Amino acid sequence: MTAATALIQAKDLCFGYGDGFELRVADLTVRPGQVLLLRGPSGCGKTTLLRLLAGLLTPAAGSVRVLEKDLAQLSVSASRALRLREMGLVFQDFALIDYLTAEENVALPAKFAGGAAPDPAYLQRLQEELDLTPLWQRRVTRLSQGEQQRVAIARALSGRPRCVLADEPTASLDPRRRDRVVDLLKNYAVSEQAAVVLVTHDPALWQGFSEVLDLGDEEVAAP
Repeated sequence: MTAATALIQAKDLCFGYGDGFELRVADLTVRPGQVLLLRGPSGCGKTTLLRLLAGLLTPAAGSVRVLEKDLAQLSVSASRALRLREMGLVFQDFALIDYLTAEENVALPAKFAGGAAPDPAYLQRLQEELDLTPLWQRRVTRLSQGEQQRVAIARALSGRPRCVLADEPTASLDPRRRDRVVDLLKNYAVSEQAAVVLVTHDPALWQGFSEVLDLGDEEVAAP
């Protein structure tokens, strides 16, 4: 795989829920070191597109390739393994295990993937970047929404995935931490030569992104 090879690529995607909603994306390409911002009004299909890229939904037409693998050609187990080993996912609802601590939640991807535990020094840097050190041994039920969101981000990055798909990763954060998370994701893409796809409807985040894909029929203009 060369440096110019796309890590994530979607062509002629079409997906409908049967209630009249239809998402169409002609072309989406994210290469190593790039961050793609998906923006648009609520309900325009940003989360749906992210789930298509993760292989959690199957398009009615078109193709999605991740690390040069056609997701449509993968078995269920192979698709799951690809997500665990090569993708870091940040869900809107965080998808944390309530009875586990922050540390235990962050360790889950490596545990389920059957790989080596994350590098302790790297995890320490994530803790510091996300202000999680004092919360590391707390159960999720004792954390605020913003704290849970930061744990979810740490979990997504813990295995140093080649692809990161983040759905509204700053929605529960104050402006200072919001900006730090965006910087963390941008720096991660460059330092790890990863592909990052970031979903947001927050206009405050629209500046500073060179790769942007607008979704929905409404015209979206950066401030």
